[in-house]
Amino acid sequence: MIPVDRKSRSRASPVFPALSSHFSYFSHFSQLSHLTLLALLLATAAPPAPAAPPLPLAGELRGALKIAGDTTLPWQVTLVPLPPPAAGGGSGGYAVTATLRNDRSTGEDTLEVIVTGTLDASLRSGAWRVASARVDLGAWWPVIRAQSGLGATLADWSAQGSATLAGEGVWQDGRPQGRVTLRVENARFFNLADAIEIDGVTLDVTCEDLQAFALPPGQRLAAARITAAGAEAKDAVIEFGMTADRTVRVTRAEVAALGGSVRVAPFAVDLASAQPRVSLSAEVGQVSLADLARLVPEALRDAQGRLGGNVGLTWSASEGVRVTTGGLRVERETPAMLRMAAQPGFFTGNLPARFELLRFLGKSFSVDNPAWATLRSVEMGDLALQVESLDVTLMPDGPDGVRTAEVAIRAYPANRQAVKVITFRINVAGPLARVLGFGLDSRVSMKAAAAD
Repeated sequence: MIPVDRKSRSRASPVFPALSSHFSYFSHFSQLSHLTLLALLLATAAPPAPAAPPLPLAGELRGALKIAGDTTLPWQVTLVPLPPPAAGGGSGGYAVTATLRNDRSTGEDTLEVIVTGTLDASLRSGAWRVASARVDLGAWWPVIRAQSGLGATLADWSAQGSATLAGEGVWQDGRPQGRVTLRVENARFFNLADAIEIDGVTLDVTCEDLQAFALPPGQRLAAARITAAGAEAKDAVIEFGMTADRTVRVTRAEVAALGGSVRVAPFAVDLASAQPRVSLSAEVGQVSLADLARLVPEALRDAQGRLGGNVGLTWSASEGVRVTTGGLRVERETPAMLRMAAQPGFFTGNLPARFELLRFLGKSFSVDNPAWATLRSVEMGDLALQVESLDVTLMPDGPDGVRTAEVAIRAYPANRQAVKVITFRINVAGPLARVLGFGLDSRVSMKAAAAD
């Protein structure tokens, strides 16, 4: 039972079925004269006479809604009798105003919901409209986080911005029907612990089933910019719907990242499950090697070209997004080039600079290794390589729980007289979810395979 302020007042006490499921209240009866009581008794005792019209109900009801521990929201409902209809008698019904606001004793205005409407004499049918509804996401984020059931997952996240609610409809036999739209515009969410920031967030959700709260396809969530660990993604869009059994069906999910795009195939996730989990398949196209090179400065100084392919992912409430398997390849339509970061000895560590041919009379005779100078220039980043093929293989967790991305490269220097082809591999160790989440782990190892 929601507590009610004892200052509540009413001039009558009929039952209020339309609101009885949400609160209960006590009211004081005004004193009636003996003449009024006698008239009422006579009216109800005379069988031929029509039933007496209901007594007018007017006044205010007040209380406090408790949510998320000690958080309370004061509410108030005001009823005003309407004039009877011009034709015929009887009651004209009631005008109703319901208000929910935050405690403003501190002067802060962070939440307000005002719903107006009318009810007929039975108090079970009428019309309603959301006159005003706004919540400050920053002020109420701890409560939203706790009420969502994702408190642990969102523990390091904060929010800025506001959300509004609009809608209208009717009451039919005590049940609301109509349309409600929730909008979030230009909000910001950030995680300082992981250096993740999501800006320009907009959400547009419309519900036309106020009994089951199902959402038709076409609901939209978007973000203008996402930054993490120095990388940036733009124009993220998710379109979805939700069934009455809390199954969310995503029909579109895409984002522009690393100079290219990532598109996720349609999928569904059961939010009613105790441990919701979903497998995803993403198509990666036109990803810029130059942008990737900036994420692995230990391995590459510069690069040009484009990558494309497919990536498998999983999502769960406990683990978030994780990369499983997949692969990317250089797109042959765009010439690819790379210049290594300085790695002294990467190619030449086990390669002699000169070949000793023979010893004669205590003297040795040797000749220069024609490939050594070229490979030295490549490993020091002085000479760029033209890429013939570049394959990125994504691997799932190993026994130690560490993911690995292996980059196999086949390339050649501009001058192919001394060295025709160089093949080598770059192993990226660390959480691969951060690799595709625009935050490559800093642990990068490289090894040479062969040089012809």
